[in-house]
Amino acid sequence: MGSFHEGTMILLTGFEPFLGERINPSEKLLAFYDGRSDVETCLLPVSYQRGSTVLERRLKQRLPSAIVMLGQAGGRKEICLERVALNFVDSEHPDQDSKIIHERRIDPLGPPAFVSSFPLREWQKNLGDGGLPVAVSNSAGTYVCNYLYFQIQHWLTENQHKQIPVLFIHVPYLPEQLLGKDASTPAISLEVMRQTIDRILILISGFVSKQE
Repeated sequence: MGSFHEGTMILLTGFEPFLGERINPSEKLLAFYDGRSDVETCLLPVSYQRGSTVLERRLKQRLPSAIVMLGQAGGRKEICLERVALNFVDSEHPDQDSKIIHERRIDPLGPPAFVSSFPLREWQKNLGDGGLPVAVSNSAGTYVCNYLYFQIQHWLTENQHKQIPVLFIHVPYLPEQLLGKDASTPAISLEVMRQTIDRILILISGFVSKQE
C-alpha cells in the first residue's frame, strides 16, 4: 500500500453490521490490515456504551500515533472525511443494545464539538486527482458514529493525549448491499474503498511524522 513513516502506528476501527444489514464495509476493510505492524485494527459494536468501553480499553493497552475510525453511511455516494464531531446525539434508530437517545449532549461539560486538525481539503484534492471518490463532510450525523468520534477525542483530551489526532471516515454501501434498495442508491466497490483508505493512512502517517 506504499510506505508509512518509520515509527508511526495507526489504530484503525470499524463497526459490526447494524440496522438489519448483513455486512458492514467498515468491518470488511479491517481485514486488509490484520497482522500489520504499522496498523492495529479494532472492531466495535454499534453501541453507545459498549463501543466507548471497547475503544477506551484498547487505547489503555497501547497508544497509537493516530486513530482512524471507519463507519458505514448508506446513501452517500463518496467516501467522506468527517471534519466535525458534535457533542450531540439524536436518532430514531436504536443501537445494538436497543438504546434510543433523543436530543442530548454527549457530555454536558464538554466542548460543543471537536474539529479535525487534518488538512482535509488538501487531501480531498490529492485523492481526487488520483481518481478516488472522496468528499469532505461537516456532519458525521448524530448516531453512534458521531457519538464515538466525539467520545474518543474527549477521552484523549481528558487523559492528556490531545496530541493524538483522530479522523472519522464514512464509506457508502457495497454493491452487494443494494439488493432490495432503490435503484438510485449509490455504492462503491470494496477494492476502491481499500485503495482510498490505503492512501489516507499514508497521508496521516506523513502528517503525524511532521508534528513530532
